[in-house]
Amino acid sequence: MNIGGALRIEPFMDQDGSTGFAVIDVLGEIHILTPDECAQMNEQDMKILDAQANAALQWQMPKKPDMTRFHFVRDGLMEEGVEPGKEWEFYDEYVRTILTPISKRIQRFLNTFCYFEDPRIYALLSSFVIASYFREQFEKMPLLLFDGVSGSGKSTALNALSELCYRGFFTSNYSTASLVDLVAEHDVTILLDESLRNLQSERGADIKTFLINSFDRKTAVYNRKDPDLRGSTVKKHYTSVAVTTLGGEIPIDMRNRAALVSMSLPDEKIDLEDIGYINDAKLNPEDRPESIRTDLNTLKLMTESDLIRKITDPAIMQGISFDYFRQTTKRYLEQIDLDGRYLYGIVNGIANTPKITGRDKAIAYVNYTIGLATGDDLDILKYILSNRESISYHKMETTEAVLFMALSDIIYERYCDNYPTIAGRPETIDDTEIKIICNKIAVADVHTRYRELRRLEGWDDREIEPPKTLTLIFRKLRIPYEERGGRTNYLNAKGEEFLLNFKKAAVQYLDQERAALYSTTRTFFSQPARKTEKETGLFTLKVNEKENAGSTSGHEKKVNKVNKVNKKKE
Repeated sequence: MNIGGALRIEPFMDQDGSTGFAVIDVLGEIHILTPDECAQMNEQDMKILDAQANAALQWQMPKKPDMTRFHFVRDGLMEEGVEPGKEWEFYDEYVRTILTPISKRIQRFLNTFCYFEDPRIYALLSSFVIASYFREQFEKMPLLLFDGVSGSGKSTALNALSELCYRGFFTSNYSTASLVDLVAEHDVTILLDESLRNLQSERGADIKTFLINSFDRKTAVYNRKDPDLRGSTVKKHYTSVAVTTLGGEIPIDMRNRAALVSMSLPDEKIDLEDIGYINDAKLNPEDRPESIRTDLNTLKLMTESDLIRKITDPAIMQGISFDYFRQTTKRYLEQIDLDGRYLYGIVNGIANTPKITGRDKAIAYVNYTIGLATGDDLDILKYILSNRESISYHKMETTEAVLFMALSDIIYERYCDNYPTIAGRPETIDDTEIKIICNKIAVADVHTRYRELRRLEGWDDREIEPPKTLTLIFRKLRIPYEERGGRTNYLNAKGEEFLLNFKKAAVQYLDQERAALYSTTRTFFSQPARKTEKETGLFTLKVNEKENAGSTSGHEKKVNKVNKVNKKKE
């Protein structure tokens, strides 16, 4: 056979420790080459195989593929007969019969080395492992983020996944270019330990872009300029990615693309094996990682063989297709009954089911789809619902959220100072008030309040971002500012886009109660009497004629009118 024309070459470890190869040719046929058969190849083919074998040292290789086990399962189901028109029902049973026990084996392996307070995480990680072998069947592959304090077992979890995933590549020392090369040339699963440090640096920003783009098949493209500046190299890097990090390091746009795994210190009573001594661990033979890798790799070979041969008839397909399960996921997430309840809630007996959209839907289309094929669907579904809440909670911890919260606190305080007759907390602050107050807020005031909030959280001054970084976040939020007298930056709320961007940020970064302050508009004349400028020293409704020379808006005329009324009262 022609090794140079092979569509896939999968190295495997033979019984004696030598390397063999499973090769899929252009016709979709699978050839198993033993080390002795490889030794008889010509020099050119040997070079190709040697290159594959050397690359395979980067990940855990499976054992020799054994397709007869799965043929036996299929033949047993076929003997029961396949009714015309029900070929898909037969095939779905075939997939479930194969993948369900594999998922349980993965979970038992993980449970031996890793502790997760939420037991549903084991089902989620099992679906992540399986997805890494069949990611070409999905358009998006959500990131997996392990978040927790030092010593909670994040690195152990990543090490355990590297033993199971398709071509798992575990590292804490890397460059973006090297990761792209590994994915583009060898289709590895990326497992990065402590990867998000120094994201403010140029290298960190590059890593972040790589991670975000790897999530989507369409955007996973890396354009590298050649050193001679004569051209560029474009490489695809769509893959499965798992990352360990500390909570404060995770940018919000990465969280939105991720399934979060929050880890805590395990109870002292929990007895876990040490992943560093995996060969000595007490595991059943079928639960050992090389056995799990071998079965999943064999199914991957059979699946790609079907695809190359363009076999779409479920009565004769041998590999794994998630088409039916993906269609079921779509129907469950989108179909509602007359009472507005989503089908996924009705099927699983979950009350008050919310609409699953955006990134959560991307997670569902992968992990919940696989869960339907492994019997883990309910656990994964409940995880997805809890992940929605977790994302919302963690948004409150980001730099953007805390900075905007600082701004909100200042607005609220100045509003109350100027309306002392309001009993308790105001229900809303109208659009006019927001703009007037914000125009008088210096960016430095927000910086000061941000630092105060961080100190209350126990941050050291050295950990708090410098003023320049905080100021740039206003640009990211599209909240404009301008320099006024004394080279001081003030928020500029005069533009038409200010309120739109302000309210978007309020919904994005504030809790529901705080965001409600800005959710409706009340008329100007419904407000109680304001303190005078002399009383507050902070705020005045008087129009600054120097700042607004040559124009008097409708709102400003109302302001002048109210000021005159207030003066007469005084």
